[in-house]
Amino acid sequence: MMAQGRMSMSDVLLRDGIIAYIGEEYGIYPALEDGKSVFRHECNGRPFAVLKGDLLSIKACDIYTLDELLHHEGISPDGQRGRWVSVSLDGTVPYDEVIILVDMSHDAVEGKRREDIRREPREWLIPANPKVYDVVHAFDNGVDTIAWRSHRGIRIRDTIFIYVTLPVAAILFKCEVVETDVLIGDRKEMMIRLLRRYDPASFTRGILYDEYGIYSVRGPRGVPYRLSLALAAD
Repeated sequence: MMAQGRMSMSDVLLRDGIIAYIGEEYGIYPALEDGKSVFRHECNGRPFAVLKGDLLSIKACDIYTLDELLHHEGISPDGQRGRWVSVSLDGTVPYDEVIILVDMSHDAVEGKRREDIRREPREWLIPANPKVYDVVHAFDNGVDTIAWRSHRGIRIRDTIFIYVTLPVAAILFKCEVVETDVLIGDRKEMMIRLLRRYDPASFTRGILYDEYGIYSVRGPRGVPYRLSLALAAD
């Protein structure tokens, strides 16, 4: 990343593209505040995008998105309280992805409900305890769709990678969420469809720790970019 005040031509073009997009999409133009270009929401006046040098600050819509974003190259904690991150404008994060983040931040600052905020389908890594539920054999005998406990933030078309805890301790399944808020008994669940099985030796707890920096999977979390590539290629 370049030092503040020494932006390359690609930085300038990306910065100008973001300013132009926000102006065309929302009719909002930046105000200079403390040396930063601040974009404020048209309804409530809250900032949703802040440009300073080759960095763009935006707000994640929820803590799960925040966790996922911080595993991507070119995105780092912003230093502010709350769910703000800094996005590098050196080209590490493509323009199209930056624009998606700008839209998300605009909606998050507006105060929309999480389920109403626009976003692309997301990948999740979730744990499953085989001592509680026999997930290892859940998709046997031709079964390709099962009910699963709902989690906040997970939507239809999202991808679920199921990490089976000890004694298996490995990612075994890739699934797609095909339905949410299904009332089964007194619980709301989601329906997930099997897309792929993984060899138990491919993505073990040790490999996740050594190669991808995942220390534990105790609840739903985003999938780091490098791991996502490996899961797609394996």
